[in-house]
Amino acid sequence: MTARERRSLSLDGLRDRRGAEMAYLSALKILTKTQEDLKRAVAGQMALMQTAVPGAQESLYVLGPSGTGKSTAVLEAAFRVYRDSLEKHGQVGVTDPVLEVPGWSHDLIPVIWANIRSDASGKAAVGQIRSFLLDGEPRGTAWQITNELPKVLPRHGVSLVVLDDVHNLGTRGKNAEEVLMTLKNLQTDLGLLRIAFVYLGNADSKTGEYNLSLHDQLSQRLIPYQVDHFDLDQRDDSAPQNVAWVDYLLQWEEALVHLLPDLQRGDLAAKAGFKLWTMTKGSPGALIGILKRYTRDLLLDEPPRSLGVDRSRLLATPATFKYSSIGRGQ
Repeated sequence: MTARERRSLSLDGLRDRRGAEMAYLSALKILTKTQEDLKRAVAGQMALMQTAVPGAQESLYVLGPSGTGKSTAVLEAAFRVYRDSLEKHGQVGVTDPVLEVPGWSHDLIPVIWANIRSDASGKAAVGQIRSFLLDGEPRGTAWQITNELPKVLPRHGVSLVVLDDVHNLGTRGKNAEEVLMTLKNLQTDLGLLRIAFVYLGNADSKTGEYNLSLHDQLSQRLIPYQVDHFDLDQRDDSAPQNVAWVDYLLQWEEALVHLLPDLQRGDLAAKAGFKLWTMTKGSPGALIGILKRYTRDLLLDEPPRSLGVDRSRLLATPATFKYSSIGRGQ
């Protein structure tokens, strides 16, 4: 529907149309090739755990700066694990899925996701996992809570545990050894239960180091998986990284044409591609924030303007754009 056609709608018609468009825009998600590869890596880890001999196992350690879409990709993989588990246990479509075995039943919770809080201790980290399953504040030491988890996790059918923002762990102070040994012990327990374990984290802003890699014992059980922003070669338009950036913008053009029918092929990729990269430094999260805000504001215009791309308006976002201004998870 063009801007001209939208102007001919009644107020009720425009309201209904706009509601559907905003819902589509909100749910719209296009993963980069790197994110798709990461999804497959998590799926591969899940498959490996299903046939692994119970014991100490390696865990995926997803590394990279904010805005690369690490969490988004792993969350997509986690949703697949969740859906597969519901299907396996005959709980698809059930509002409160339950894992039933002879003698007892518990809530079915296939995936645990914990976002680590700033400067978290070992107790806080394992406590967040426990709190995901049980109400109330965890009691006891980090050692006691870690020892309790192997008894609790199987009752809920847990098959994947994800710790996001592990850079927030208190691994620089006097309690660093306690924090890292708690994770090492937990990882051993999860391996015995054949539960996959995935870490996500950023590098230290000062040293560029990844905190879990600094521990001799824990680092030997990690599979590093690097995720980065799009790069750009300003000397060679045909460079592979440039082609990848253009291809990603073309995917967004194809998705947004449902909302912006006046959008022309190349408006983003050819005309605005370099400026968008400069503004976002190649961050998929930052790019998505810009495109979604721009499209949302255009759809909310009264009266509707041309539903294409106004370069001056799209690129009016300050050059000092910060990813934090749109929030994480875009």
